[in-house]
Amino acid sequence: MKALIFPFQRGESLAPLRSLCPDFLLPMAGKPIVEHLVEQLVTAGIRDVTLLCDDRSEEVAHHFGNGERWGCRLAISSVRDQGGLQRMLRAALHGIRGGVVCLPGNLAVSAELSRFLAESAAVEDGAALCGGPGGAVFAAAAATLRGVAQDDNFETVEELMTIVRLKGLFSAAAATPPEAGLITDLNRFLQAQRDILAGRLPEYRISAAPAGAGLWIGDHTEIASGIRLVAPVLIGSHCRITGSGQIGPNAVISSYCLVNNTDLICDSLVMSGTVTGPHTELNGMAARGKFLVNLNSGAAVAAPDAFILGDMAAVTAEATGGAGSLLPAAALLLVLLPLGLPLLALSMVVPGMCQSERRLGNRRLKKLTGEEPRLPFTLRQFSFGPLLLRRWPGLFAVLAGDLALVGAWASRAEEVDSSDGESLFGLDTARGLFHIWEVEGDLPESAEERLARENFHQVTRTFSGDLAVLLKAAAAFPRTG
Repeated sequence: MKALIFPFQRGESLAPLRSLCPDFLLPMAGKPIVEHLVEQLVTAGIRDVTLLCDDRSEEVAHHFGNGERWGCRLAISSVRDQGGLQRMLRAALHGIRGGVVCLPGNLAVSAELSRFLAESAAVEDGAALCGGPGGAVFAAAAATLRGVAQDDNFETVEELMTIVRLKGLFSAAAATPPEAGLITDLNRFLQAQRDILAGRLPEYRISAAPAGAGLWIGDHTEIASGIRLVAPVLIGSHCRITGSGQIGPNAVISSYCLVNNTDLICDSLVMSGTVTGPHTELNGMAARGKFLVNLNSGAAVAAPDAFILGDMAAVTAEATGGAGSLLPAAALLLVLLPLGLPLLALSMVVPGMCQSERRLGNRRLKKLTGEEPRLPFTLRQFSFGPLLLRRWPGLFAVLAGDLALVGAWASRAEEVDSSDGESLFGLDTARGLFHIWEVEGDLPESAEERLARENFHQVTRTFSGDLAVLLKAAAAFPRTG
């Protein structure tokens, strides 16, 4: 059984939220609505999923990857690049045998949908022609659906659904209004978030750990003692909340956010990479970076000042090179000299003891075009031992100015795609020899999460924080290649 997730159906009133993110990345309870659908598909045994994306498919692909994190094969196709929904559907169904289940991306997760998906996946010959919850989802034989895509004309999901109904693909049991299971407007979006936090929609999985009745707090999140949490509240991982004020009820703060002495956040959604300034009040709002959407009126505005609302790219981090790295690096080099120097000498005669790779560091070369590309350098490290000793040869790169002591992972010099080496939030972070995610005990599931952790540390860095990374590195064994 294959699953096709279509563009949002009857979702024009959600248009203000498109200034914040693509439809397929619109978050619900801390992760995209579509991600909840993928999880329910996998639970039902459907592990071949294609997203037919009509808006900023590159961002969607960056988030979902190949689906490995969810235990499925996931492909992403751009409806616009392929000439529209009809042509994209024909291409997605080419060579497919058996059954296909079709869902709009803004379909709400429910127990009824779970039962329908389980029944659809159990049909061996794929000949089922039936309507799902509210008529918004249906399963059909791939050959039958291919015939619809070849013989009929349609440009939108709504037109396709009308043709499917006229051809009798829905059973008589699907008599409830098609809109019943869809998140189609801002009111339903806000109410669904309230229902999830209140536990009325148990099919939605909240990824953060429970921290009390109606409270969920992610890993590595710091909350000042002056903050009053009024349940229900969901706060993601790697957030820093300072000062005083009230968060909740019905507030969701996604991962990698900075909340600086904000007065009130309730009935609102703060998306990843957002910084809220002192005395900012969010009530019935959705925010990402400097953009703000009123979930009651639909008005969308850009904050005029980063003092009120901003994003990670607007936060100025302190320099990570210079004396702040040179002095500790020189001290570490001398302290570990009795161990490092013999190993370095031995590595010259024993192959494989010392690894060398060309990396892109912090130093730049300014060209006549105005560009300042990073200069490559050779990063050397031992192939065994505790992390601090393993990186001992790399301290010479810190002294030379190629790396900071603590910072982002240095990309390989031969890499053409900069998505692995540049910031998730647009920050051009300094490359470092030691990294925050190496010493926290839990490796990131993806390069995206690794970059987000590095960038969050970059904009919230302190001398004591960097010192803590070095102390943890002294006891940590290498966990990465």
